[in-house]
Amino acid sequence: MPGLFRFNVLLRFLLPLVLILGTIAGLGSYYEASDDTSLTWLFSGVVALKPVASVPLYFHGLSHLLAAAYAASPGVPWVGVLLGGLLGAATVLIFTVLETMLRPHLRPGQLAAVLTLFFAVALLEHWLWFSYVRVALVLAGACLLFAAQRPGQKAPMLVGLLGLACAWLMRPSLAVLAFGATLPAVLLLAGQWRRALPLVVSAAVGLALATGTAALLQTPAEAQVQMRDKAFARILDFEQLQPQPRTTADSLGTAAIDLWIMGDSTVVNPSQLGRAYHFDARYFFARTFPAKLSQRLALLVRDYFPLLLALAVMAVVVWQRPGRHGWFWLVQLGFTGFFVLLAGLLKLPPRLELPLLNFWLLANLAFLLRGARPISVVWRRLG
Repeated sequence: MPGLFRFNVLLRFLLPLVLILGTIAGLGSYYEASDDTSLTWLFSGVVALKPVASVPLYFHGLSHLLAAAYAASPGVPWVGVLLGGLLGAATVLIFTVLETMLRPHLRPGQLAAVLTLFFAVALLEHWLWFSYVRVALVLAGACLLFAAQRPGQKAPMLVGLLGLACAWLMRPSLAVLAFGATLPAVLLLAGQWRRALPLVVSAAVGLALATGTAALLQTPAEAQVQMRDKAFARILDFEQLQPQPRTTADSLGTAAIDLWIMGDSTVVNPSQLGRAYHFDARYFFARTFPAKLSQRLALLVRDYFPLLLALAVMAVVVWQRPGRHGWFWLVQLGFTGFFVLLAGLLKLPPRLELPLLNFWLLANLAFLLRGARPISVVWRRLG
């Protein structure tokens, strides 16, 4: 037993750390989007006279800590230290959840191999293409799954809620997305919905209170920034709004937005945005929506075919099992519909795509292993 305990500790802690360090040393780690670079420059004071302590929409509270850290020790990459530490903790928690799920069904060597394979196909990209979006989603999801697997225990629940809160501080919408995406796996890992209820209710109430409080305390300047951010997202990211300039100034503004030049408020402003852009539902759903969907589907198959293959194999296994499995197929339908809505209506970049696939795969795995016979029982019967 002591030897087995030490091996489990190695699988949960040492193995993920070795894989993480090997990935960074061998492949490197790069920012996936310019947002991370811009935020780093703001917090470190590269693009300002001093470190910026408050950034609307992002890193609520955490930005003050980062700005103070950069002011005290500007030579330390504090954003990378913070996000890397949080993603490392999330990776360890995911390994812990998987190890607990698979331990009764696999021998030690097989378990180590499966965990290494899971890292290679499902987690390595989070370290290679680094993004605060990935960190927030994976952290919140890993903490919630860790807590759900240990229902009734106060310390794991605290870990789950703290991870969700940290993701909310980075960006509230990411915490809400992680909560919804992990809900099927949370219910399955808890064993019964009543055992998961304290965690689910606490997380939902916490998100509602935090979001409501932030909305009440929002300043007019922050509200204007949020409105501008939503408008730019609908134009540049979601491709929902089409330009329809009415004046020369409108044409200048739409040309500036196409080039991502949005700093001059005399050229790009709320009145110009409301006047120069419109939503054509017929055009969007007839042309833009299917074009975005087909493009994202092709990239999804190209980039994540091992995970899609694993999901397909799991679906076949469940299909061949006797009995009704309505809950499983409802989850498949829910994730598929969610991917379609994100890809066609909004946006589904890899930094959102892979974490959602991670949670989908873990939910299916939890369903397959529910009620499965431990390997010790199987070997006794074979013997």
